[in-house]
Amino acid sequence: MMIVKGLVAEGKDYLVLDGTKGYMPGSAAMRLLMDKQEGVGADKALVLAGNHEHAAVCAFLPDGTSAAPNAGDLQVLRRKASYELRLTDSFVAKMREADEATVCLSVAS
Repeated sequence: MMIVKGLVAEGKDYLVLDGTKGYMPGSAAMRLLMDKQEGVGADKALVLAGNHEHAAVCAFLPDGTSAAPNAGDLQVLRRKASYELRLTDSFVAKMREADEATVCLSVAS
């Protein structure tokens, strides 16, 4: 199970995940998660990365592209979540499979 926090800020739906606890989702996994039909749906996702000494934040758009978080994104992290989602183990497995398939395609190209 993976816990995802959600909130609305500046008219956008945000998801916040902690990638420091085992699984760090990649672009394909984030695209699946943010898909409004197959996943949860969101306008932007922020993933906590790194470790306690060197914390980092990765921002993802719905198409799976990653971008540096902007000042507004960092403000979102200071806000209290509106809701909490618990992703099932089977959905997290689909996210992992999506990432693995992307890696395999990249290597084969």
